[in-house]
Amino acid sequence: MLRSLFSGTSGLRVHQLWLDVVGSNISNVNTTGYKDTRTSFKEAIQQTLRGASAPGTNIGGVNAQQVGLGSSSGSIDSNFNQGNLETTSRRGDLAIEGNGLFILRRGTENVYTRNGAFEIDADGNLVSLTTGLRVQGWNADNRGVIDPSQALQDLIIPIGGLTLSRATTSVQYLGNLDAEAIGYAQTQEGAGSALPGLRGAATFGVTIGGTTTSVDVEIPGLGTLPTAGGAYTQSPCTVDYSHFVGGSTYDFTVTSGAAGGTSAAVSITVPAGGFADVAAFVAAWNDPANWSAGVGPANVRAVLEDLAAGTVRYYDVTGSGSGASSQFTVTSAAVPPVPADVTALGLQSGVPVTYGASSTPDSEYNALVFADSLNSAGLPITASTDGTGGIQIVSSVPGVAGNFTLADQTGSAIADYFGSSSVNGGVDVARSSVVVYDSLGVAHTVDVEFSRIGSSRQWEWTATDESGATVGSGSLNFSSDGQPLTPTGVIQLTLTNPQATSPQIITLHFDNVQQFAGQSTAQVANQDGVAPGTLQTFSVSQDGVIVGEFSNGLSQAVGQVALATFQNNGGLVRLGSTLFRETVNSGAAQVGTAGSAQRGTIQGGTLEASNVDLADQFTKLIIAERGFQANSRIMTTSDEILQELVNLKR
Repeated sequence: MLRSLFSGTSGLRVHQLWLDVVGSNISNVNTTGYKDTRTSFKEAIQQTLRGASAPGTNIGGVNAQQVGLGSSSGSIDSNFNQGNLETTSRRGDLAIEGNGLFILRRGTENVYTRNGAFEIDADGNLVSLTTGLRVQGWNADNRGVIDPSQALQDLIIPIGGLTLSRATTSVQYLGNLDAEAIGYAQTQEGAGSALPGLRGAATFGVTIGGTTTSVDVEIPGLGTLPTAGGAYTQSPCTVDYSHFVGGSTYDFTVTSGAAGGTSAAVSITVPAGGFADVAAFVAAWNDPANWSAGVGPANVRAVLEDLAAGTVRYYDVTGSGSGASSQFTVTSAAVPPVPADVTALGLQSGVPVTYGASSTPDSEYNALVFADSLNSAGLPITASTDGTGGIQIVSSVPGVAGNFTLADQTGSAIADYFGSSSVNGGVDVARSSVVVYDSLGVAHTVDVEFSRIGSSRQWEWTATDESGATVGSGSLNFSSDGQPLTPTGVIQLTLTNPQATSPQIITLHFDNVQQFAGQSTAQVANQDGVAPGTLQTFSVSQDGVIVGEFSNGLSQAVGQVALATFQNNGGLVRLGSTLFRETVNSGAAQVGTAGSAQRGTIQGGTLEASNVDLADQFTKLIIAERGFQANSRIMTTSDEILQELVNLKR
């Protein structure tokens, strides 16, 4: 009887334990990452009443007689089957699909969980929301490189504290280059303006095709007139041709200041209708037939030279009288401080001014002198004026081969003409600017010009940086149907910042540039460099790589979540808060990346729900209840029998 009581007691105990396990499972039906448990029973020790006997010659063997002494708990096992995945769309929520556990650091030890509800704390650490423990993995270096062979680290995602840029390595062009644009190099409209204040001698260098030729220009200085009125102006180097009377003859006496005082008479007869313009007067002045022997015009606007001394001198114009009786004397002034090859007599249009008023020399005359000096230099260029002091220079060589540069070789004069130290003449070009970025994210502007070579299907391109230095050049060839035959080019930026990568090599892609008749529209389609941006948010890929997303649109790996697997998941010890610790029976943690060595993959924006099956738990609850009831019946039945036994003594 006592055995049955003991058996009933053990049965009640194990079924109560079963109810405890089922109750715990049901209470955690909505716990993220929870793994349900089950209990298994085993029979208690057997009491042997009689041992077994072996069969004999005339008798069979007899089995042993044993009586069980009840049941006991065999094990309580964790069920690591996959739970359902629930989408949350939160950046820090992670779920493992397959085998593996997340690794969290608790003090000096690592613990493990399937609960992937993570977020960033104030220090940028990726932590568990339920425990505050830091998630383990590997942080990326500044280039986004991750080394999973290194020791585990606290994952850090510095939102707002990490900056990323990308240096430009490629520029893509598209558009059209006009198949009809041949072009001759020329100064742009309004690029040259001969200022009226320019005086004296200057030497300019004209560079064409790599060869520089010197061109000398001299415009005389200012003097004074002894009398006023008539054809005089205050500038003794100017004659107002508009005041010459038609049909009259004007006599000029030209006397050099050299030893011997070489003189010559110049007699100019004005046409009946007057001189049409300054060029007509210049032509009459320079007609040798109007000059007496000994002194004559040197060239178009360089009139007088000191023939006796063989040196160059300035000449002043003086005179007397007015109208038809006016007489002019050109006398030598002092030797100029800057010798020149040619001196010039100023001839200008305009209204004469009264003696004593301020002098304003004519900019058109200055332009004429300058243009004539260029045209007389034997260069493949033609200079012309626009009647208002403007100068335009056009190359006679088509295409970029005729490009030219006019530079000052004496220090200041060209700035008076053009407002800068040099002026460039180029063919009509297609221009495009692009902002590129160096390795530090600093922006640089690169200008690219496309110039067609003559009437061929070949264009030349030249790239310059902000300083105007050429950083790349090349040819762009097209087929007869307008398609590019030279799809790429290379520029090389030399950067002054010692911290940036220099030189920076950038490839230009022209494979989408075509040549057809029509306006040139070649321009930059895109470039792959990006200005600096800060880390704004992140996402996690299936292999656990944490991809940072920056304000400039770039993305780069900032770390990788580690996973651990065990030879025997059931050997892990539960610590509460869905945490596990390894034991001698679980085996050592095998740490690696998601998706490798039979580890599961990571799903971002997702959590793994509890794997508790309520239907199964309710079924087990009923079975446990019935088992408990049955064992209680053993107790009551045994008690009644004992009561009857006690009653036998009555």
